[in-house]
This record gives sequence, structure tokens and C-alpha cells, in this order.
Amino acid sequence: MTSRISAMLFALTVALGAMGASGAPGRVAEAAGDHLESDLFGITIGWDSAWAADDAYEADGNVSIYLTKGDTLVTFRAAPSFGGNEHACLDSVVDNIGQDPSVSEIDTIGSDATLPFTGGTSLQLAFEWDLDDGPADQWQLHAWCRTLQRGYSTLEVRFFTPSATRRSAMRDADGLTVEETGEAPVPDFAYAEEQDDLTGFWTQQFDAWGEDPYAPPSYFAFSDRQETLCGLIGPLEIGWFYCPYDLVVYADGPLTDEYAAKYGHGINVFLTAHETAHHVAMLLDPDWCDPLQCVTAISSLQFELLADCFAGAWMANAEARGTLLTADIDAALAGIADSFGDPTHGTATARLWWLLQGYQLGVDACLVDAAE
Repeated sequence: MTSRISAMLFALTVALGAMGASGAPGRVAEAAGDHLESDLFGITIGWDSAWAADDAYEADGNVSIYLTKGDTLVTFRAAPSFGGNEHACLDSVVDNIGQDPSVSEIDTIGSDATLPFTGGTSLQLAFEWDLDDGPADQWQLHAWCRTLQRGYSTLEVRFFTPSATRRSAMRDADGLTVEETGEAPVPDFAYAEEQDDLTGFWTQQFDAWGEDPYAPPSYFAFSDRQETLCGLIGPLEIGWFYCPYDLVVYADGPLTDEYAAKYGHGINVFLTAHETAHHVAMLLDPDWCDPLQCVTAISSLQFELLADCFAGAWMANAEARGTLLTADIDAALAGIADSFGDPTHGTATARLWWLLQGYQLGVDACLVDAAE
């Protein structure tokens, strides 16, 4: 591996957080010389002898691999992400590149059809990349995203090459393949009924507001170490959370079971609604809360209490329609009062007050109060 490729991998895994870090806990995927087959997503990624497979990784719910040839790097990542939305996937690529301090002078050339894959959505970027503290080099990125499981997962491919060698690199790209190898059903999510009800509720609400159509997040329950675009997570460590980089609501499986045993079904219903509300807030105003702050200990308290208010508004609506039991709401209130207060999310009293604001007054009251 060239020193430049090593620098590129460092930039991707550390600065961009785009792939599973090499050596991270998880199962090394079975890369059989010239292909990587994933039963999780029903695809096989292939390459010819021009390419070297430098890293293959499979965690609880995603698969990734790096391929290199000279100074050209290709990354593949299949994961529950972006609600299966190809355009959201490409938007994330552009955002990630823009956040890398070693990248400058980014120019979106437009849609790109030079990668040898069928279907999907693609784009091409040109930029300057300073990888070795010398003069910045001219680079191009060909990105391609494809829905794997509708409403759930995407495959993202990033093809990095120096502009000076782009033509020969694109000829080598003909040796890359992505093939469907079988059915890959979406994994069960214990709160799928609430997930669907939340999607219906927010779809109607976005329409009433005159916003762009609501695009729901992906929902993924993890029970092992899991690489996300917000970093590596594990069970009983971070709990439920929303990652704005891959638009996924992550449910901590063991913690979900623990909460259900202690407080009942309703507390996890509330958590599903609360994390979905973070997604809603980001769609309404993606610059209102910086994503890095929204998923760390220095999170915006206002952002968290708004999510509680949104959750309360949905719970009242669902209860009125008969899709949520009053007993589940009572269980959520009891759980919050007992142990859901902390400096990041607010005291239990504050969280209950905001949830009840949404419950009693509806979504629009949450937005007015948040603005104040």
C-alpha cells in the first residue's frame, strides 16, 4: 500500500468517518480473492486482478471493503442507512468531503455514469486534496449509491483517483462489479408498528407545513459492536440514538429488553418517537444543531427537549386514533420520571414538561417554544 493511499485511508476513517475502521471489533468479512459476498444484503462485490483488497469488514449490520490500485482507492459500504434513499446517500458523500480539512476547492461536476454499475444514482466531484503537507493535488471522486432494501439500506461506492491518472483509472474500474445474489429481507424491528405510524404522522405533518415530502430514517436494532457514520457503538454503552450522518435510528437491543422488563412496552415506544423526532428536526433545519454536537455529551439541550415535545405530540395523536394505548403512555411517563434525567437531555421534570407540552398542545406548540 502506498503512503498516499495510507493517508487517504486515514482521512476517510478518521476525518470523514465514512467506513468501518480497520481492526475495529467485528467479523472480518469473507473476501475470497476476487469477491466479497454478503448474505445480509444479497449482493456480491467483485474485482479483477488489477485491484488489491486491503480491508474487508462485517459488523452486526454493515459490510465494507477497500480496494486499491496505485494511488486509486475504491470504498464499498453496504449498511442500514438513509432510509434507503439514494439521493440522501449522495448528499452525505458531498457533506463528508466538505468536512475534511485537507480538502478544498470542491466542484460538483454533476451526475456521473462512468462507473460500471447498473441502476443507482451517481455524481462526480473535483477537488484539491492535501494528503502529505505538500502542494495540494487535483483529485476526482466518482460516487454511486444504490438502494438495497427499500426504506432501509443503501450501497455506497466512492472511487477516488488523481485527476492526472483518471482515464487509466476509469479503465480499471471496468473490473469492478456489483451483483445481486439473492433475497435479503429487512431485519425485524421490534417497534415496526410504531415506526410505520410515526412515518404516517410525520408525512401528514410535513404536507400540512408545506415542506418537502417527509423521508423517514432507517431503523436498526443492534446487539453487537456496530460501526456507524457517527462512530463505533456497542450494546449497553450509548443506548438508543439517532445518527444524522447516515439517517439511522439505532436501538440498543439489550437495553431495549432491560427497559421493557423494568417499565413496560411504552418506554421503548417513547424512545422510538424521540429519536425519530431528532430526524424530523434535522430535516426541518439541518443547520439548527450541528450533527457532531447532537450525538455527543455536549449535545444541545434544546434539541433534546424539542424531541421530547415532538414525541408527545405524536403520542397524543396516536392515542386519539387508537394506535397507541394509554397504558403505554403511562409507562413512558413513569420511566422518564424514574431514571431518564441527565445533563445532556435535561432533568426528568423538564423532559416530562416538554413531552406534555407536545401531548396537550400539538406539534406547532413545540416549534414556537423551541424558538423561544
